[in-house]
Amino acid sequence: MLIHISNHGAVLNSAAFKKMNITAATPVPPGGVVLRKPGSKEPAGLLMETAFLPIFASMPQPSEDEMLDRVKSAQDIYASNGYTTAQEGATGLKDLNLLKKAASQNRFFLDVDSLPLVTELPAILKEYPPNTFGSYDHRLKLAGVKALIDGSPQAKTAFFTTPYLTGGPSGEKNWVGEPLSRRRRFSR
Repeated sequence: MLIHISNHGAVLNSAAFKKMNITAATPVPPGGVVLRKPGSKEPAGLLMETAFLPIFASMPQPSEDEMLDRVKSAQDIYASNGYTTAQEGATGLKDLNLLKKAASQNRFFLDVDSLPLVTELPAILKEYPPNTFGSYDHRLKLAGVKALIDGSPQAKTAFFTTPYLTGGPSGEKNWVGEPLSRRRRFSR
């Protein structure tokens, strides 16, 4: 399996499809992309967005200590490219607790902005009230909230006002993507 750098999808081989019980009969979940072999329903390898989520959830996860040990090397990559701020753009409560621990141990030499997922916000606000948002503490800041209203450009699921130049994820013509939620829900 090769995971896309965005963490929004992966390419699986036949062994991974078998292990995950993904076949030609497996439906594409709303908001997901399953690239199919031409002229068939057989998956070709690429899974993106919501079609990738079950695969991601089943992957072995590093321990907290392993994650803390990786903080420096991740920052080294950012710093070597001239960045002074890193962003964690889909923070869950477990992730935030790890980031807070790293910050309290002074492991950050870059500023790190965390954007908790809106779906995780009720649980996060129980431990981190609104007044903890917006300022750095040991180089870590709760910078706002991430709301999912469409997909991503790399999966061709982001919603645009003009069509993608190369068509949709399954070759659709005049494809502009699809919002996950109705626009009026976010304009209140």
